[in-house]
Amino acid sequence: MRKKNLSMILTFIIIACNQRSQPAKNYKSQAITANTSFNSTPDIIDSLGYQEQFNKAKWLLYCLYCDDTCKFWNTSGIKDTLTTLGTLGLKFDSLYNNNDTLTLYFSFYYHDTLKIDNKVAKFPYLTGVTIKKRSDSLVALASLDIRTAYWNHSPRSRFANPLQPEVISYIKTNKDKIDPWFRNEAIKRAVLDTTTKNTGK
Repeated sequence: MRKKNLSMILTFIIIACNQRSQPAKNYKSQAITANTSFNSTPDIIDSLGYQEQFNKAKWLLYCLYCDDTCKFWNTSGIKDTLTTLGTLGLKFDSLYNNNDTLTLYFSFYYHDTLKIDNKVAKFPYLTGVTIKKRSDSLVALASLDIRTAYWNHSPRSRFANPLQPEVISYIKTNKDKIDPWFRNEAIKRAVLDTTTKNTGK
């Protein structure tokens, strides 16, 4: 089983390297410069018509990491807290637009200013999501340089089925604390009642 998983990862890396060698447009972030709100769809996403893929990728990342805890580097001057990633803003960083796939990159921010680069590991911390354009199906999580990838298609995995029981429990228990975009999306997906709706920051 371990050999099979290693083979799958190596295969994905080879494919990713080949994709990187092909001519494609890599659009850098307009979220930080053009959109000040963490809850807005970036202009570049709207102009390319990738709203559905954007929402799918962002929802997946929130469900994957919502109950994971931030871990700050000593140089940040911030003591480790019990702050979970589901309560933080998740901001668009950039996208890699290949022929048949789209990879969207995001970053979590503490107090909307400090980028989270580390956490208590429950899952590989990869905040890029690769999606097939035609089917909108998930391919893998990816790092910014696409040298690391992760996927798990087991029905019990959050990658294949983001709304695992523990994720639903977290959302309902922390409905007054979670990020406004995450909360509103949970309402749209009937995880939360409409009375918990928040208009955002």
